[in-house]
Amino acid sequence: MKMPHTVALCLFVASLAMPSLEAQLDASGALAGLSRLQDAVSRRESSSDPNWDTGNGDARRLEPGETLVLADIDGPGVITHFWNTIATKQERYSKLISLRIYWDHEEHPSVEAPLGDFFGVGHGMDVPFESLPVNVSSEGRARNCYWPMPFRKHARFEATNEGTLPIDAFYFQVDWEKRSFIAEDEAYFHASYRQEFPTEMGKRFLIADIEGRGHYVGTVQSVRQRLDSWYGEGDDFFFLDGDESPTLRGTGSEDYFLDAWGFRLADSAFYGAPIYEGEIVGGRTSVYRWHIADPVRFAKSLRVEIEHVGPTVNDYSLARVGYGERPDDMATVAFWYQVEPHKPWPAMAKGQDRLYPGGFEDLPFGPEVDEKFARIWLNTAIEDRVGAPSPLRFDSEIAMPHPMELEVFNPTGVPVEVRGVLPERIDFTIPNGSFQVDVAPRETEIVKVDLQALERVDLRGAAPLGLELHLLFKPEGGDPMEMILPRNLYLEAPFACRTAPASPRVDGDLTDWTELPFVMAGPVRGDEAAAHWTGPEDSSFRFGLARDEQFVYVAVDARDEERVKADNSMPWHQDGVEIRINAQADPMRSASKGQGEFSEILLIAVPSGAAAPFNPRALPEGVQAVNTVHAGGHRTEVAIPVAWLDAQQGSGWSKFRLNVTLDDTDGVQLCQLWWRPDWRKRLSHDASGTFVKQ
Repeated sequence: MKMPHTVALCLFVASLAMPSLEAQLDASGALAGLSRLQDAVSRRESSSDPNWDTGNGDARRLEPGETLVLADIDGPGVITHFWNTIATKQERYSKLISLRIYWDHEEHPSVEAPLGDFFGVGHGMDVPFESLPVNVSSEGRARNCYWPMPFRKHARFEATNEGTLPIDAFYFQVDWEKRSFIAEDEAYFHASYRQEFPTEMGKRFLIADIEGRGHYVGTVQSVRQRLDSWYGEGDDFFFLDGDESPTLRGTGSEDYFLDAWGFRLADSAFYGAPIYEGEIVGGRTSVYRWHIADPVRFAKSLRVEIEHVGPTVNDYSLARVGYGERPDDMATVAFWYQVEPHKPWPAMAKGQDRLYPGGFEDLPFGPEVDEKFARIWLNTAIEDRVGAPSPLRFDSEIAMPHPMELEVFNPTGVPVEVRGVLPERIDFTIPNGSFQVDVAPRETEIVKVDLQALERVDLRGAAPLGLELHLLFKPEGGDPMEMILPRNLYLEAPFACRTAPASPRVDGDLTDWTELPFVMAGPVRGDEAAAHWTGPEDSSFRFGLARDEQFVYVAVDARDEERVKADNSMPWHQDGVEIRINAQADPMRSASKGQGEFSEILLIAVPSGAAAPFNPRALPEGVQAVNTVHAGGHRTEVAIPVAWLDAQQGSGWSKFRLNVTLDDTDGVQLCQLWWRPDWRKRLSHDASGTFVKQ
């Protein structure tokens, strides 16, 4: 399922529509048969103090490498509940403790997974959630499992500490029922863990490879992103009973996990996302999907796979370009019931190998490494840390000579030569047009550059500095690898919002504006729009601001040679202008990264030719907006009430932040030009686009 430009309205409505957990439990029939008497005897294995009448030592200590037997019981019987909680100084302990369950004295475990992943939460994190078979409470520290687990002869639960520090206290309870027999049609419970850090290019991720008769009942997936943007475009595939083509085919990862248009934090009886940190490098997600009402039944075999596909990045690792394989880190647990014996699976990775490599620093160099993958890996490592894209801040709208400092960090284990080049401009220059510095492995160098203004430069119309960093990595005994990383340095100043000589009319006729000094002539290098932009006639814009006692006015004159209008569609699915204003008091205003753009931030979206603005919530009273079309493009005028600005700041307003976006949809491809970096993305910077009352 494709991710649109923004889906906040859809997500808001979806969250309201989700039924309560109690309603889902009732619908599942979980309480059916509870009143019937059963031929069974209740039993419990626990960490309770053997001297329970005089002591309270209700936990077990577990040294590194030690295995603790949680239950060792003879059947027939059924495990009905498994609870545990742990105290330790070991970080990521739930990833380092291995849980194994053996049925009927088998050689290979039927359940093998890290403790946390088995209970629906990956990454070694403690996070609470509620679902039908698994519940985690106490801020993620108390784990409960209600999967019914029948056994005929014997059951053995083991926990192994594969960390480097002791588990100071392991509390557990295994509740079960002693039965006189287990029916022939009762299958055994299984769970299997798999991981790829990163996912292997050229093949789908294998979740389960099962032989025998049974039914599949659930998946837990945990992903750490190595690239920005949406990772979950991969479809799920279920191959039943030897089918060469997928018997069941999906439409996207979030669709398989019973959500839509991406993920958000949620929990419910059959689906949930206990962890979701956003579509950013290093962002972590854990999702679960229980096939309780819809088990996948197989007679001979089952193979479950999922693609690791989504928007990839351009050569600069700055923008999403199309769809393809992604090298994100992925781990899964598959849950199913089957008739024994089961097919043994490869041994689970040992404790420390289940932790992610530190950062993205252990980079692949050498002849055996695929160069395309090595470049993706390098992009991920360097994008936020080599010459971080900080803005250049001036004291006024007119630029004078200005020193420039660039922090260059080498996160890799090999030396890198960095050469910075400023392409020829008519307004700014640096001595010799370039600079060079050598940076040792995992070291930082501060480069001081004498940035000169060739004339008095009006920053309102100046394009960002398109600095190019040429990086030459020099592994010992290996071939050098060169990469080019653009750094768009925005020129910031306290831009003035001045009193208008005469109040403009909000009618789309801009002849009553004396100037529109702010210019966006085209996408800066590395931006997502660059791949689809053909020139200023294709899309560009200029805009201006003015104020009076009642309103702040914004006027945008856009060039667009091919205009697309789509009625009954979101504004960003057609041509138009988006204006965002953040008028909160500091420090929230300056530090905002664009979150809550339908609440804290005012979004006014005006499609081409529209006589009224759009916002999923009610716009502030008095907002005016209009867009008029002409031969070469369209014009937008907006009026924002001063009363709203005053209310946002708690007194008379003095500053606000503004961003202007031009949406240009040629055919089906959207090209967006942002005056300042998208406030919601990592390239944004504090206080970008700040205007001061004058």
